[in-house]
Amino acid sequence: MRPIPSRRRKSNHTTVSSSQRIPHRLLRYVTLLVYMLLVSKHEIFTSTRSTTNAIRSLGKFHSSPLSSSSAPVPARPQLSGMQRSDFAYVFLLGMIDPQSSWYRGYLWNIFVASQILHDNNSSADRIAIFQLQSSALPTVELLETIKKLEKLNVRIWWLPTRAKRSKSSSTSSHNESKATTDENDDDQRIFDSANMLKFHILELTEYKRVLYLDSDLIPLCNLDYIFELSIAGQIAPNLGISDGNEPANGGFFMVQPKEGDYARLEQIILQQEESTRHLPPPRFDIQRGWGHVISGDDQWFSTRGQGRKWDFYAAQNDQGLLYYWLKYVTKDVTLLVFRGSQTFIERWGTSEQDNLTMIFKSNDWSRSPFSKLSCLGPDVGAEQWDKLKYANHPAYQGAKLPYPPFSDFIHFYGPFKPWNTAKLVNASYPKVMNKEQLLNSLHYWFNVLRKVSKELELDIDFDHWTDNIDQPPFGVGRVPSLSS
Repeated sequence: MRPIPSRRRKSNHTTVSSSQRIPHRLLRYVTLLVYMLLVSKHEIFTSTRSTTNAIRSLGKFHSSPLSSSSAPVPARPQLSGMQRSDFAYVFLLGMIDPQSSWYRGYLWNIFVASQILHDNNSSADRIAIFQLQSSALPTVELLETIKKLEKLNVRIWWLPTRAKRSKSSSTSSHNESKATTDENDDDQRIFDSANMLKFHILELTEYKRVLYLDSDLIPLCNLDYIFELSIAGQIAPNLGISDGNEPANGGFFMVQPKEGDYARLEQIILQQEESTRHLPPPRFDIQRGWGHVISGDDQWFSTRGQGRKWDFYAAQNDQGLLYYWLKYVTKDVTLLVFRGSQTFIERWGTSEQDNLTMIFKSNDWSRSPFSKLSCLGPDVGAEQWDKLKYANHPAYQGAKLPYPPFSDFIHFYGPFKPWNTAKLVNASYPKVMNKEQLLNSLHYWFNVLRKVSKELELDIDFDHWTDNIDQPPFGVGRVPSLSS
């Protein structure tokens, strides 16, 4: 299957006999050597880490801290580049298999999002987190492409590759039952999902605020105003937004990382796993969720629902853990709930006196702290919004109204992503640089990517782009069902 987007390749190949081929083991270590040379130049590893440790961290594929393996995990690597701000946007691309094509669209999306922030004079740092799939080796092409992100002032952070758990692995000294050692539901286990890797942002304690953006999401302009509102005390240090059937969307949220937060979250995960071992897959208690029974006047709200059970979309995965962390652990969060004709702003604190809910009708969102700071311009009404075609996703036309920050980014949900719709887009693609002339956000995405490809010499072959890409691995944009 042909990867997308294709790279222009030279045709002067040389035929090599089987006796002349490099042995697999030798090729593996040559690749590792190239990788170590590149990552040392990127300052991915600390200056004191030896070559032996670098080989060990790649060759043995240590478990991520968010897995339930009891094996020790190496210290977090250094990020490339220098810290320039107290604030940071973070992107994540995990479970990369360089031999597959699925990851390329997400990687190009990180380039597009970073370029948009750069063009709109964002002063916050940008960080891209990467992780290889178990047993996968990085290619020189992959490493060189990722390095080009640094030209957009993106700091690179490589996570250690997660090892698959063996049947003998355990987080408890007790004997495990057949249900807990059965590997048939391995893909169903919430702790093995790539979506959980995003919580590594809690380790970025050098930053006052960190805004996480999914790798299939792009800002429409500068979102620094969210950091500024938080520092000014107009919104809480932590921010969550609802969408669809979940009260806190895992693709867009802000946290205030503090020392010990990541270790605390790890403990929450382990305790939840231990308490649900006796349950059938996906081993999740919809009454207690991640450790709190929702009762009384308290309930969760989403765009299309509300309730007191932990049965919303991805409650057993990243979005449930995120909601629990923001609302019941930090106890210092602003939650935005977009519900069409009316929108909620919930502020949750450490006591009932600190809790506040503001309800806005469709015509009075201007009273919200976000309204004057929208990157689309102050007081953008429905009439002006309709003219901003580049800010609208054709699959969700009319679903979003000019309510910042909801209106200030595009999340390409599900299969309708730009890199999956290239044939449709290219058929009528207006090759212009003025975004106001573009037909929709898909055209905007390709317009920015063409600019990035030219300026950074990514050498993307737009004329031979194919929509036939591999299916992402389990955990990348796919969540196990609670009914499974």
